[in-house]
Amino acid sequence: MNVPDIVSQEYAVPHVSSDGTPPPPFPVVPPATPARTLPPLHNFFPKPPPVPPPPEKYYAATEICKAPPQPPPPPPLSPPPLMVPQLISTQGGSGSSTYGAAVSPEALTTATDEEDDEESMPLCQFPREQLRVLEKLGHGEFGEVHLCEVEGFPDSVDVLRHSECKLVAVKSLKLGASESARSDFQQEARVLARLKDPNIVRVLGACLDEEPLCVVVEYMECGDLNQFLQEHIAETASPLPPNAKTLSYGCLIFMATQISSGMKYLESLNFVHRDLATRNCLVGRGYSIKVSDFGMSRSLYSADYYNMEGRAFLPIRWMAWESVLLGKFTTKSDVWSFAVTLWEILTFAREQPFEDLSDEKVIENVTHFYQDDGHQLYLPVPINCPKEIYDLMCECWQRNESDRPNFREIHLFLQRKNLGYKPEMD
Repeated sequence: MNVPDIVSQEYAVPHVSSDGTPPPPFPVVPPATPARTLPPLHNFFPKPPPVPPPPEKYYAATEICKAPPQPPPPPPLSPPPLMVPQLISTQGGSGSSTYGAAVSPEALTTATDEEDDEESMPLCQFPREQLRVLEKLGHGEFGEVHLCEVEGFPDSVDVLRHSECKLVAVKSLKLGASESARSDFQQEARVLARLKDPNIVRVLGACLDEEPLCVVVEYMECGDLNQFLQEHIAETASPLPPNAKTLSYGCLIFMATQISSGMKYLESLNFVHRDLATRNCLVGRGYSIKVSDFGMSRSLYSADYYNMEGRAFLPIRWMAWESVLLGKFTTKSDVWSFAVTLWEILTFAREQPFEDLSDEKVIENVTHFYQDDGHQLYLPVPINCPKEIYDLMCECWQRNESDRPNFREIHLFLQRKNLGYKPEMD
C-alpha cells in the first residue's frame, strides 16, 4: 500500500554560546567517565541554481500536512529552483521534536484518532525534583537537553516502573521563550506522548507547571547505536582480538528489523522522521532498539551535518536527493535514509557514508540522481553483505519515490531474513 507523501519540518535549533547560558533546571552532578553505478539513463537537465537561504524564524515552520494519495507527477522539463528547508538552525543542535516530526493540529488528530481512551490520557506531570542530572547532551535556541537519572517517578509511568533503566533525556525550553514557542513546545509534547510503539522512544511526561518547561523522554542504557556498533566487531573477524566485543550478522539484521518496525509505526501515522541514522537510534538490553532524535544535539556528530549556505544544517549524506535539492521530506525519503542506516549497521559505523566525497561532491552526486544522467554513485556493498540485502538498499535509493518500498514491506522482508534469531547480550 502506498503511503502518501507527507511534508514535515521540525523545530529550528540554533547554537547557544556558553556565555549567558542559563543553569540546568536540575541539580548537576559530575558526568560519569564515560560504487556501484546504474546503467545510463538519458534524461539530461541543466544543473540546478545555487541554494537560497531559508527564512529566519525563532522556530522553523513546523507542520505535518496530510494529503490524499496522488499519482506521481511527470518529470519536470527543467529543474526547479533548490529549496532548503529550515531543518536545523544556523549553529546546529537538537530540535525539540523527538522524532524529527513537527506537530500540527492535523498531526494531533492523526495520532489520536485510533487510540483508545487509556492511550489518550493527558500528558503525565513529571516531578522535576525526582530528576538528577548526569550530563548535558546538547543545547540549542529552544533550550537544553540533559541526560538524567530518575530517582523516583509517578505511578503512571509504567515504562520506568518496570524497567531496570532509569535514564531519561530531559528537553527544556529556555527561559523567556515567546508565548508562541511555549505553546508549540507544550502541544508537541502532548502529541508525541501519544506515540506508543516498542521501537520508538516514549515521552514519559513533562514539567509544564513552571519555567523552564521540560519534556521527559525515555533513554536507553547502552547509548546510541552508532557508538555501540563502533565498540564491536564482526563475529566472523579473524583473528579476533582478546576480549573483543562481537556482533553476529543475525544480530545486525535483528537490530535493523526493529528500526524498520518503529519506522513502520511512524509511517502509519504519517509522521516523517527526516534524520534517521544510527546516531538517532538507542540501544537497550537484549539489543533492543528505539528510534529517537538525539544525534543532532551532540557535538560528537556535528560533522554529519552540512552547513547549507550558512543557514541550515542538513544530514545530506543520509538524505534523499529530493530532500537535499527540493526540500521535500516524505515517508519515502525516510526509506532512503533507512537504507543508509542499514549500510551503517552492516559496516559497524566505521565511517561516514560517502567518506571519500566532500560535502560539495555529495550534493553534486544527488544532482546526478535528479538529472538521471547515469553518473550517480551509490554506497558500496558492505563486507559479507548478502546480495538480497544490498538489493534492498538499492531499491530504497530509487530515483522515483513511487519505486521505493514502504516500511511495511521493508519490515516484512527483514523479518523473514531474521526468522528464528534470538539475541544474547554479552
